[in-house]
Amino acid sequence: MIRLRRCDWILIVIAFSAVACVHVAGRVGAYCSPLKGDSYIYASFGYRVAHGDVFYRDMSDIKPPGHAWLNAVAYSFGGWGRSALIPLESLFLVAAYAAFYALGKRWYGHGVGLCVMILGVVTINYLSVTGKVIEGFGLTENYMILPALLAALCYVRSLNGNAKWLVATGIFLGLEGLLKQTAIALTIAVFVHWVWTIGVWRREWLRCVRGASLVIAGGLIVWIPVSSILWWQGVLFKTIPLLTGQAATMASKGTGWPSQWMDVLPLWPALIWGAWAVVHGALAWKRRENIGRDTYHQPTGFLVIWAAAELFMLWNMPLRSSHYFVLTSVPLILLTGAFWAMYWRVIREKSTGRRQAGVAVAVVLTAAACRPVVDIIVPVAMARYRTYDWASDRQHFDAAIHWGRIHFGEGPPFIAED
Repeated sequence: MIRLRRCDWILIVIAFSAVACVHVAGRVGAYCSPLKGDSYIYASFGYRVAHGDVFYRDMSDIKPPGHAWLNAVAYSFGGWGRSALIPLESLFLVAAYAAFYALGKRWYGHGVGLCVMILGVVTINYLSVTGKVIEGFGLTENYMILPALLAALCYVRSLNGNAKWLVATGIFLGLEGLLKQTAIALTIAVFVHWVWTIGVWRREWLRCVRGASLVIAGGLIVWIPVSSILWWQGVLFKTIPLLTGQAATMASKGTGWPSQWMDVLPLWPALIWGAWAVVHGALAWKRRENIGRDTYHQPTGFLVIWAAAELFMLWNMPLRSSHYFVLTSVPLILLTGAFWAMYWRVIREKSTGRRQAGVAVAVVLTAAACRPVVDIIVPVAMARYRTYDWASDRQHFDAAIHWGRIHFGEGPPFIAED
């Protein structure tokens, strides 16, 4: 194991300081967006649940109840308007940034972890600020990043043979699915990779079945209490068609595929570096006749499957909106770690000075690749903050919490119920 020296810690402090600046600019730009849509409705749902309304009875959505319940927790501590959700969203996002770093560090080394974290922070906040259809503050996807990353971490650790990580994987998949059905992409990736790795490649079919059962058990740990709460509230059987048939109908109305390269500007380095890593890995696989029994512990193959599942999910989204790109970007960002890991292997056996210089180069190159994106985030955030109408923000939230019995998610922008 490579010990962190003073220079390494300096780089970490600089990287996390840059992360803090980008996060603040990104959240200001997202909150002060001139658009007034989803963030107000989800905030109003949370406020109403916190003050006694029942989700799926007094208002409803084609999504699971996790987001409304989570917002309700924030409003239970007081506060008014969307601003009460700022600490909650920032808590989840900052924890997600730390998870990006932790995964990159665990899989590839701390230098790679910094690169992955920087790219993740810039990408998420760019997609939040540049939304042209839906504002990027307080959306479900912002809360889904953390459980998705934790599920991926637990799953890759489970490949070492420790069954408890499979249960943890199921729990985090269940928590992600409690927020939105698009968690199915990561769920499919986990099961496909597990069956291929343990069943097909290793030919341990009994372990394969047991492992899949443990993941399902972890998911049930989350969903059995949730279903019990919905049943106790008398809305369980109303919820099922909303989350299945109506959600599927909504998803089939269009596509979320980006129409121009600027929509996914921060992902271009990830796509290039990730593609290079995949090609290099495929060539290395082809050159070796005996791969060995431990190679499946590497996360690259899993990340490729996860990325493919997320891209397919994006293709089937109902409209082109940058907030749909957030979850799609997560495995692509992590996949860049494979590229930097190859770079890391070249310098890790060098002298201390050269190794530290190599880490600095990796961080600087990542920051340079992100510079055009930051040049968009910061000016937009500053301009929006200067011109934002705070009185209108409060008035719109006041109106949202009095919309009455509405069904959100089907029709523009919602359907009032009789």
